[in-house]
Amino acid sequence: MEKEIKFVRYNDYSINHREIIDKLNNDLSSRTYLGSNLYDNIANNIRLSEEDIRNGFYIVKVDDIEVGIISLTNRGKNTDTFEIDIGIIPEYRHQGLAELISNTFTDFIFKRFDNINDLYVKIDKRNKKEEK
Repeated sequence: MEKEIKFVRYNDYSINHREIIDKLNNDLSSRTYLGSNLYDNIANNIRLSEEDIRNGFYIVKVDDIEVGIISLTNRGKNTDTFEIDIGIIPEYRHQGLAELISNTFTDFIFKRFDNINDLYVKIDKRNKKEEK
């Protein structure tokens, strides 16, 4: 059965959105990949989006369940190159969601913005799919 993926702009007033961020902030693995305080990343992304609407921080829903975050951030002024960061809360990891989410998000971004030339996803070599 195909999973339905949705991206909802982060809303600081949403308790559910803050719970997702808190779960990632309190997880050592997430802090390793996403930084020590996602609220700082969100504030930076919101500031950047005021200059360039293509920057965005989203809550990811899979089949209407909030499973993590994804962000799109410009890699420098006057460039059409962007970086994607993905964070999945611990209880939804190791299910192949990161690849599905990143592929769906890439399609979403290229359909929404025709002036993005390059997307980069940072993947730490320690964060590989679990061998079965």
